[in-house]
Amino acid sequence: MKHIVHYLSSMCQDRNDNLRQPMEAFPILESFGNAKTILNNNSSRFGKYLHIHILHGVVVGTSLSNYLLEKSRVVFQANKERNYHVFYELLEGMNDWDKEKLYLQGAETYYYLNQGGACALKGKQEKQDFQLLLKCLETIGLHANQISNIWAILSSILHLGNICFSSYESESFEVARIFSEAEARRVGSLLQISCETLQTVITHKVTETSYDRIYCPLSVESAIESR
Repeated sequence: MKHIVHYLSSMCQDRNDNLRQPMEAFPILESFGNAKTILNNNSSRFGKYLHIHILHGVVVGTSLSNYLLEKSRVVFQANKERNYHVFYELLEGMNDWDKEKLYLQGAETYYYLNQGGACALKGKQEKQDFQLLLKCLETIGLHANQISNIWAILSSILHLGNICFSSYESESFEVARIFSEAEARRVGSLLQISCETLQTVITHKVTETSYDRIYCPLSVESAIESR
């Protein structure tokens, strides 16, 4: 697919230097959609249908449809497998000052990254790949605040995975509550929502009707699954 797009971009190009080449978006797709598996260190975990738009013999853009991401990998990885590349690139490539603002530490610290026991990937240059990702995000037109929001969302995902629950009895039922509020406060800060709202959403099933929202307390097992 890469070779086909590269060929069409080369053969059907214009003298307009401001046109962004389709190849410039591929590192973004690989960072967010590729991961280490047992059989492949750079396995594509998503499906896509790539449209190449050609007008009067010139490539004028590309678009994606049917993006099918393996969502379960975000929260669970088998032994010797990893989460998506972008998390490790972020932790290795971002400077210490920005990581501190996002409350980020090493990959081994996070449950969503350390389950497979393969946080380090031999031969992969995480720092260089992060810089390439950053350059590509800027190339496709994202502003600094938009990119910062992406990093904040990724960080919040990691912190959500570290939230622990305890249970207490309410009306003869065992219901969940957040054991340590430190992670919840961090996630709330990153997502710009109150800690109380986050705790309510995580520990309750929310059902919306035409007139109201109904909050039903969850058990610890259900809260972990919904997290």
